Amino acid sequence: MSESRKDYDGYEGIDSDSDSDGEPEPRVSVAELFDSYSDHEEGEGGDVEMEDSWADSSSVGASVPGSVIFTHPPTLPPSSYAPSVSNDSLFSRQVGDGDMSSFASSYDDHLEPESSRPSSPTLSGAGTEIDLREQYGRRVTALGRTYGLPGDSEEWYRLDRQHRMFIEMQGGKWYPPAMERVMKSNIQGEKRVLDLGCGNGAWARDVGLHFPLCDVLAIDLIPIKDTRYLPSNVKSEVDDIDREDGLSHLYGQFDVVHCRLVASGVRDYYELIERIVRILRPGGIMELQEFDFRIYDRDHREIEVSVYAPLGPPYWARFMAHMNQAIQKKGGDVDAARHLWKWVTSHEAFEDITYRDVWVPCIPGDDSRYAAEVYPILRENITAFLKSGRPMLLANGMSEAVYDTIEQNTLREMHESNEPQYTRLQCIYATKRHIVGEDSF
Repeated sequence: MSESRKDYDGYEGIDSDSDSDGEPEPRVSVAELFDSYSDHEEGEGGDVEMEDSWADSSSVGASVPGSVIFTHPPTLPPSSYAPSVSNDSLFSRQVGDGDMSSFASSYDDHLEPESSRPSSPTLSGAGTEIDLREQYGRRVTALGRTYGLPGDSEEWYRLDRQHRMFIEMQGGKWYPPAMERVMKSNIQGEKRVLDLGCGNGAWARDVGLHFPLCDVLAIDLIPIKDTRYLPSNVKSEVDDIDREDGLSHLYGQFDVVHCRLVASGVRDYYELIERIVRILRPGGIMELQEFDFRIYDRDHREIEVSVYAPLGPPYWARFMAHMNQAIQKKGGDVDAARHLWKWVTSHEAFEDITYRDVWVPCIPGDDSRYAAEVYPILRENITAFLKSGRPMLLANGMSEAVYDTIEQNTLREMHESNEPQYTRLQCIYATKRHIVGEDSF
């Protein structure tokens, strides 16, 4: 497929002295958009109900046991469709007591990206000595085989702001409504929650505060550095979730397992799902949230960018194309998000499955679907993510001149372009059946 040059709002961008950094020179210019509407497959997984947001806890799978609830037409499976979404329909409902928007602001204003904060996490599992090495001005972990983003205080601050951003984008909802039902208990420690790839522990922290009688275990390659805001029922463990022996000691012990944006550090995401099945108790909930390392236009059509093409707009899509390539070279499962729907709906262990897309306007343009306070947080997060990706891109062979050009022009797109560019966050949660096949997990 040939690519035609597309100029976003007449924006020319900043030229670089080195336009390809020695890369091959096929004249493949940027961003021919393709339309995937014509390639529809029939949906699977049982009865389908239309939903435009996480439903409230009383309606998820209540009337149709074993149902699959989608946020899109059932004839368009998540791996092949890109429908438009109304500005106000995605996150219009509140979920009981799960509104964290005001609560979030009470703690994140105190968080600063400084390395001098106290650090005294409770650790178990793989150990407490964390090997961080310097890479192009950032500190990255040497423990994981696949994960390549930094593990320093600057990254922890970005992750906290990202968590706040997701809360605001989802109208204060930060966990699936079915979790209220699963977590009902008056006994301290009876209910247990696992956060895989917890980052700075923001999601685990909120669970511990909102469900004070449960126990929360937060796992990552690096322990949670700042424990000042962690409730006593949240513990940190250092493990590599990409290794089977990193999770086997957790089998059969948890009522909720949460994974968000871990695919870049996982070689085989389907195998991770198999491990989660073994970790969950019957009736427990798995929640997965991943993006597919591709960028979409205002009509939610994929923007195709070749990493070998001469530099040009759209630069955010170009940055993500290079990140996609770098993550693949390290072994990350960049296509996992596109398979979540098929993997989960075809798995015998799961029922009451709910899927939705969240379209994140990383380059906001004229997007106005979210509350006004979302966009400053979003711009801050994308600015920080550009810097977080720098070590991985330079290690993958990109020159500093090319990186600087992409970064500067992405920032200009963010503040000057009227053309939005979206990341597609694919979200799914499901309940583990009480009875599965003979080879039960």
